[in-house]
Amino acid sequence: MKLIKRFAALIGCSLLTGCLVNSLIYKHLDWLILYQIDRYLDLSSEQKHKIEGPIEATVTWFKTERLGEVIELLRQDLLTAEKRKFDGSSYDQWLNIFAENRRLIAEKLIPIAAPLAAELSEDQIEHLQHKLEHWNRPLEKVVKSDDKDFEDVLEDYADTSLDRLESMFGPLRKDQMELIVKKLEWTHEGLRDELRIRTNVQNEWLKLLRSHDQVRLVAAMRQANGLDPAADQLTEYYQFQQRSRTLWRNMRVSLEPTLDEKQWQHLQHAFKDLLTELERLTSKASNK
Repeated sequence: MKLIKRFAALIGCSLLTGCLVNSLIYKHLDWLILYQIDRYLDLSSEQKHKIEGPIEATVTWFKTERLGEVIELLRQDLLTAEKRKFDGSSYDQWLNIFAENRRLIAEKLIPIAAPLAAELSEDQIEHLQHKLEHWNRPLEKVVKSDDKDFEDVLEDYADTSLDRLESMFGPLRKDQMELIVKKLEWTHEGLRDELRIRTNVQNEWLKLLRSHDQVRLVAAMRQANGLDPAADQLTEYYQFQQRSRTLWRNMRVSLEPTLDEKQWQHLQHAFKDLLTELERLTSKASNK
């Protein structure tokens, strides 16, 4: 899997959805990232030692150099939540910030991630493969369901998959869940395509890891993290990602008018809690 992309996705999750508000997690973000990588790759002690320093340095850089822009945008989002409205342009700004941070993080970590990936043993690659297969199972269950069972299985899948939205807005009503599923175009055919594309990408990375070709791994990691956009835009996965982002944006715009007062209050509190944590984090980082 894309080691750098998992790191960027973890940070993106915290910034875009408030799913990492807990102060303990923010204080130990470098440890958490290492834990996530180890969980998927089952690293040896020597391999962990090689990447601990660069990860800690990158997290420190991120806290001191990049969080200020995030905090400012979060303040704007809090103001819009207080006014009970959602600005679609804010979502675009978050995507732009995330993409830029991903590129910058990738530049810093690819030099240590590529050699690590190139030396993975077959046992470690198989460990990763099993983790990816486990991750795919909920989507596989929906895709393999009969037409008569599809709606029920899809409802269960949506309940599990939309936890990050509920961390922002609180419990979602049935009509809101139906709206989300419709706007995201989670049809039998659409989810079948998603599983096919996801599996193809995973298999390509597993094959690449088994080649132990560091040069190709560097090129692939750069392409996967927006550092070689010309090549990336030619892939089916890139086109799928772009379409998915558009669907999520349209869903968020459509969801906003359906929010009730309790959900607006939940969103407002989530923004306040996250803003307080990030401001405290940047203050501590600047005083070191």
